[in-house]
Order: sequence, then structure tokens, then C-alpha cells
Amino acid sequence: MATTPIKLKRSNTISVIPDTSDLIEGEVALNTVDKKLYVRNDSSTVITLANHYATDFDVNVVTFKVTVATSTSAHPYHGTGSSNKYKINGVFSPYIKLIPKNTYRFDQSDSTNSGHPLRFYLDAGKSTAFTTGVTTNGTPGSAGAYTQIIVSDSTPSVLHYQCSAHGYMGWAATTSTRNLTGFDTDDLSEGSSNLYYTTSRVNSAIDSRVNASFINNLTIVADTATALANARTIGGVSFDGTANINLPGVNASGNQDTSGNAATATALENARTIHGVSFDGTANIDLSEVIQDTVGAMFSSNTETNITATYQDSDGTIDLVVSASGLASVAADSTPQLGGDLDVNGNSIVSASNGNIAITPNGSGKVIIDGLSHPVADGNAGQVLKTDGSGNLAFASVGSLAGAGIQNVSDDSSPQLGGNLDVVTHSIVSTSNRDINLTPNGSGKVVVSSTGIEFSDGSVQTAAGADKGFAIAMGIALG
Repeated sequence: MATTPIKLKRSNTISVIPDTSDLIEGEVALNTVDKKLYVRNDSSTVITLANHYATDFDVNVVTFKVTVATSTSAHPYHGTGSSNKYKINGVFSPYIKLIPKNTYRFDQSDSTNSGHPLRFYLDAGKSTAFTTGVTTNGTPGSAGAYTQIIVSDSTPSVLHYQCSAHGYMGWAATTSTRNLTGFDTDDLSEGSSNLYYTTSRVNSAIDSRVNASFINNLTIVADTATALANARTIGGVSFDGTANINLPGVNASGNQDTSGNAATATALENARTIHGVSFDGTANIDLSEVIQDTVGAMFSSNTETNITATYQDSDGTIDLVVSASGLASVAADSTPQLGGDLDVNGNSIVSASNGNIAITPNGSGKVIIDGLSHPVADGNAGQVLKTDGSGNLAFASVGSLAGAGIQNVSDDSSPQLGGNLDVVTHSIVSTSNRDINLTPNGSGKVVVSSTGIEFSDGSVQTAAGADKGFAIAMGIALG
């Protein structure tokens, strides 16, 4: 097969480094004097790939622009940990390759980084922090803030960049060697006449060196792992990732059997009793007879005066029979109640010796006798009962009885006394300047006591007085 020699862009001037305008992305250039190999990366930056000597690496500072945004499915940990995720140069948490002897600066000056300090760890869960060669500056979200790491040959092959305050915001980074020494002169001699562009030659050279110096030194990540480095247990069952497991009680019977539940159970593990009747869930229970017997026993075992209670088990009923004598006395009941009208049947309501009979309504109720409603409270002395014509009685003073009874003896044209008129200490007085006439009926006389008559001037005329004739003339009989 014919081969075509390929010449790299090159220089034989000391310390000459190609400019970005000299190379396109992925294009390689060689300085034959400095023995350094350069390439333009996807960030339009020319970086040093390697030189002939492993100890002659240049120290390059590579800066990553860090921002924080709401997670999407593009992030490897989407749906896990914080809903905010890191973006590196605008990409959701890429898998970063770090080259020993280089310095990598993660710029956190963007305001979205506030509260999200980027740090390095040996695992995604952040159980072990890695701080060797790591420095920080400023406060995330403010100008000049960054986290920086200097990668060395002793740097772990896999690091995890994560937020120290929140879970699973970043991803991982891997370190690789830039030592491409070992090519013989047939592979890469001065100039390019012996560098042949053939698929098999190039693949073979790359595979042998990458596999030896990079891949073989990597810790296998979860995306490609077939087994866990350390086996774990799930529900007490060992799991190392090499085979499926069955969990007793989940998808297999065992001590952890949880396949049964109340919705599917057909029997209780331990039978219980309900009111003395055994119940294990396999059949319905009937408590009607138990309840009947219980209630019947309550009646049959109780003693009631003049009442006989008999439980009929045949039909579940209770017969109550009141004796013919009825109730002997209600005295035992402090608050007896009638179920209907009280019929005294020609008898009387009699109190104990000299005891009152009080008929007292409850609350605003009234005493009604023969259709007349009596007032509950007593009236004042001298008052009488008055009806309103509708069956309601009330206490009233005699003077307030308009049109009913005598308010003044002047209203009676012929008043009559039922007994002696006792004026006590008062006088019989006429209206102003009016006479007082004492006129007997027929042959009757006006009879004055033997003590005589006392006049307004204080003189007294008696039966033995000289003025007896005056009295006779007046028609007064002196006693």
C-alpha cells in the first residue's frame, strides 16, 4: 500500500510558539529546536501538548468560566441533588480532562455563582475533599473569585468538582499524562519524512501510548463499571453489581415478606374475640343472640317493685307486667310525673296533718283552676283578684277597679251599713259649707249617746242639761 508522508507545520527557531491564526482547530505544529508540540484546541487556544522530555512540560494556565443555571436533562446528575447545576464554558458540567503540570482556574466571578463555592472531592458524594494544590480567591459571585488547582503527577486520576454547599451540581475531571516520549526515529524523526499517515500506524501508536499512560491508570467510572469496588448490602442481601438480587419479602418469600396486607388478607394471624365470640376473619359473626341474652339478663336479674320483667328467648322480646295493685305510693319518687290527667275518682287531694297543698307551676307556667289562670306571685295587702274577661286573674287595688264595685260611698244613692259605723279617730265631714243631715226613717229618732253632744266651741249638752228642750226641738233624743 502506498503511503504519503505528512509534514507538520514546524519551526526551527528557539521559543517560537504558533499563533491562533497559524493553526485551525485540531491542527498540530512542531518546534524542532525546543522539541515541543503544539495544538489549537476547541477554545481557540494554542496549548503545548508535549516535548521530548517529560520534565520539560510548560506550565499553562487554563481558565474555565463557571456559571450556575437550572438543571436540564443535559446534566449528568439531572434530577439528583440540587436543582441548580454548574455550567463550564456554557456547557452543563462536562467531563473535564486535566493535564499534569498545568494550572486550571475555575472562574466564579459570575453573579450566578453566589452561594455555590466550587471544590474538589474524591467522590461525587463529597465524603472526602481533595485540597492538594487547590487554592481559592474571593467570594463566589463577586469579581475576581475563583478556585484553582495545579495538577501534578500525584493528583488522583479522577476528581469530582462539586459545590461545597449543595449536592451534585458538577461532574468529574480526569488527569492524564502528556508524556509522548518513546517514539523512535522511525515514528517521528527530525522533519516529517518518516511520519506516515496510515490508519493502522496512527491508531497503533496512539492506542499503545494512551492505553499505557492514561486509560490503564483511570479508576473505572459508573458509566462503564461492571462491578462495585466494594460490595454493599441491600435489605441484608450482598450486592456488588455483577448479578441481580432478590429481596426476601419484596420479590421472593422470606423473613421480610411484605407481600400480604390488609387489602388481601383472608384471616387474622391470631384470632380475637368480639363480645365473647371468636373471630379470625374467615367468616362473619352474628352477635344478635349475644346481645339479646345480655339485655335479657339485665332485666331478669333486676328487681322492680310491682313490675315483673320476663325475657322471652324464643322471640328475643321482654314482657313487662305491672301488678294489679298499681303503685302503692309516689312518696318514694321525689319528682313524680303523670303520663295523663290525674283522676281523683271522687277522692280528695289531702296533705299531711296541717300541711299546705302547694300548686306551683314551673318557670313561667301558671296555675289554672276551672279555666281561670291565677297569678303566680302574691299581690299587695288589701288587693283583690280581678279578671280580664279572658280567664286571666290578676291582683288589683279596689280603687283601680273602673266601673266595678264602689270607689266612693257618694256613688251609692242609698248606702247601707252591715254593722256599726266606726269612724275610729276620724270625723264625718260634709263638703264645703254643706249641712250634715241625720234623718231617721219614719218614726225613728236620732239617738245621741248619754255623754251628750259636743259643740265646736267645746260646750257639751247632755240629757240632764238645761238645753234638753233644744235637743228635743232639734228632734235629737239625748240618751
